[in-house]
Amino acid sequence: MRSLLKDEVVVVTGAAQGNGRAIALGRARAGAKVAVADVNRDGVEAVAQEIEALGSAALPFALDVTDGDACSRFVQVVEDRLGSASVLVNNAGIIRGTAFDAPSYHEDCELTLRVNGIALGVIETPMTDVTRSNPEALESFMNHTPMGRVGQADELGGPVLFLASRMSNYVTGVMLPVDGGYPSV
Repeated sequence: MRSLLKDEVVVVTGAAQGNGRAIALGRARAGAKVAVADVNRDGVEAVAQEIEALGSAALPFALDVTDGDACSRFVQVVEDRLGSASVLVNNAGIIRGTAFDAPSYHEDCELTLRVNGIALGVIETPMTDVTRSNPEALESFMNHTPMGRVGQADELGGPVLFLASRMSNYVTGVMLPVDGGYPSV
């Protein structure tokens, strides 16, 4: 498995805990050099140490993804220290950001990109504590989830690895459900 992303540079935002942490560690296990970013500096530094303990290069970066200038600096630091990023896992949870049609949103570059995503069900992370601690809300989700359980953050590794690796070179525009079957009921 260490050769699936060997020498690839992977950037994971929202990587200090939960889903982002699990995704970052999974990419490191697959051989990637991983840049981890989050507003939680201590958390992202701890994740970087875990990545290095797995034998992969890591770059922690305190980042608010709503700050365009900070994001530009982050891109430059990643390129300078790890090389050009080949995979971006935009996992940071934000409530409001720049509109897609805003002039500041567009970048002055032409790239051929594969753009894919994962659509999550209820995953056991700090962000879902409120939902999971409310029996009525949790029951509502579970009644519509054929697998009948909450997902674990480390279960995101396989789907993200597939979408980020050469195994999916001809896959783009896909939103892969990782939700225990939630929308299928």
